[in-house]
Amino acid sequence: MLNLIGFMRQITARFVFGSAFAFCVSLMPLSLNAAEWSLSPAVGVAGEYGDNAALIPGVKDNYWRLIAIPSLNMVRQDRNTELSLHTFLDFKYSRDDELSDQSQRMYLRYIYMGERHRLGVKGILKREGVLRNITAEVDPDDIDGSDLEGADISVLREYSKRTVFDIKPYWSWRLSELDTLRLQYRLLDTGYSTDLFSDQRTHTLSANLSHRLTQKLDALLNLSGSQFNNLDNKSSVDNRQVNLGVNYKFSDRFTGKAEIGFRSSTTDESVDSSGIIYQITGNKKTEVGSLNILARRNVRSSAKDTTTLADELKVWWKKKLRPTVDFSLYLNTYRNKALADDSSSQVYFGIQPRIFWQLSFEWAVDFSYEFRQLKDDESSLAKSNSVAVGVSYAWPKVSVSR
Repeated sequence: MLNLIGFMRQITARFVFGSAFAFCVSLMPLSLNAAEWSLSPAVGVAGEYGDNAALIPGVKDNYWRLIAIPSLNMVRQDRNTELSLHTFLDFKYSRDDELSDQSQRMYLRYIYMGERHRLGVKGILKREGVLRNITAEVDPDDIDGSDLEGADISVLREYSKRTVFDIKPYWSWRLSELDTLRLQYRLLDTGYSTDLFSDQRTHTLSANLSHRLTQKLDALLNLSGSQFNNLDNKSSVDNRQVNLGVNYKFSDRFTGKAEIGFRSSTTDESVDSSGIIYQITGNKKTEVGSLNILARRNVRSSAKDTTTLADELKVWWKKKLRPTVDFSLYLNTYRNKALADDSSSQVYFGIQPRIFWQLSFEWAVDFSYEFRQLKDDESSLAKSNSVAVGVSYAWPKVSVSR
């Protein structure tokens, strides 16, 4: 009982601290134009029941967790700029100490829109356990963003804390009525609380050029270079790649993009590897739902002291069953192969259906189920099932214009 009381006290203290920090960040100097500020606080409580949380072959141990999720979304908008900061604090309580966890997640987005150029920043700061959180929301607008499971699915079998800092500043310039240039830099830092995994730092610089061929069709040229650094053993891998592709607008609500290219990778020991890479995306929106699909092959760093070639498929589908009831389905599968050893591979599959019911303007309930499985060359197939039921309360949005 005392542990539960202490757990609830941590919820209050951490949420107040996180909200204060987020508010300070939102006060960054922006445009002097008249702006609208808005705050949207919410809190949710969920119960989770499942088995084999660490995806270990042959294990059927059941577990339960109580999860509290306070959140705060802050937005500032004016004629030229938009700044948003979304903060989540996840508190998980279980009789099993390894499943009791506190996570913090912050998502920052900033956009400045000029007459012919756009300047933006996307940032993510997370401190979380590596075990999959069934109650975590999937962002369809960032389905190809900072999901690290594709690179590090082997860490799912260990109880470890992970700290992620991901920042992506970008700048795009409309060179003419037909041509647009986009430059982007990405810094990704990943640290672990256990010596079983290596801390990683990745630098990526990319340049993208698009040319309008017709009203619906664009030609694409992408150049990028990455350096994957292992901060523990001081090793690194350099990766260079070039992609050619097209972006096609089937309709106002349906777009698709396909790219294919060549990559070349070099290690500190001057071991070279090369091959074909690709990326295919599709996005469709209707009056009652949306569909986002991503299929790609790329090179990523891994906490297991190696760099991997990852094939992945992600599908996020949402449909409104009734005016107050939404159904969503998230599917993700990966196949990883180490660049230094093609015979070493891992295959992961996960699927998560969810029903969200808006009872009133403030109150909502959701029901979710998740199935996962993991297979690698060193062990047999591991499976896991989990279900969660949650209730959330969202305070009315507070807006101020000045």
